[in-house]
Amino acid sequence: MNEILLVSDELTLSQTPFENCFQCLESKVIKKKYSRGEVIISEFEEGHGVFFILSGLVKLTKLDKNGRELIISIKTRGDVIAESGLFNKRDYLYTNTATMIQQGEILYINASFFEAELKACPLLTEKVIQNMSEQIEEFSTRLFEKSYLDIYSNLIITIEKLAEKFGKRLNDKIYIDLPISVYDLSLLIGVTRESTSRAFSKLKSTHLIEVKEKRIIILDWNRFRSLL
Repeated sequence: MNEILLVSDELTLSQTPFENCFQCLESKVIKKKYSRGEVIISEFEEGHGVFFILSGLVKLTKLDKNGRELIISIKTRGDVIAESGLFNKRDYLYTNTATMIQQGEILYINASFFEAELKACPLLTEKVIQNMSEQIEEFSTRLFEKSYLDIYSNLIITIEKLAEKFGKRLNDKIYIDLPISVYDLSLLIGVTRESTSRAFSKLKSTHLIEVKEKRIIILDWNRFRSLL
């Protein structure tokens, strides 16, 4: 993990879903500001703790057997990173690489301290289990989609999910407040850039989406969803 720059004496954790259980951990929590493109953790790095996103956007990636990067998920404020290593009794590596795609602040808590708090706070434990369950469901759904749907359908579903998580609605339009390129979409879907580009061109020909400054705008949300 990169060197921690700032230790916080007083933390306001209302931006996370765990605010009621952090009081006794304040002296053990470390907060750091990260710039866009900065790596928080690497999948080749020994795991030591858990991270919480206070602000900004984080992409979780993993290299496949051919060395190609795949985007596993995009995380935002209130999400947890690296919780899969909790209660691991042996040395382990982080599951994914986490990289900032929009500058923000990250909280770090040593795994052993956090595990002790989980034992003492059922609410916090419930929230962590909920987060892990959501990830398992997300990965299972993506595996099904990748296996049984064509690239065009996968692209539509991927954009719909991004709109639901990062979209801002104005009348019938949805502005996805996330800088994302066709290449990024290809990494999310898990296919080549060329295949994604062809599917994206086909989708643009419906006149239901447009792109401005790397941000996707869905021009008619109801009609777009009818494509699924």
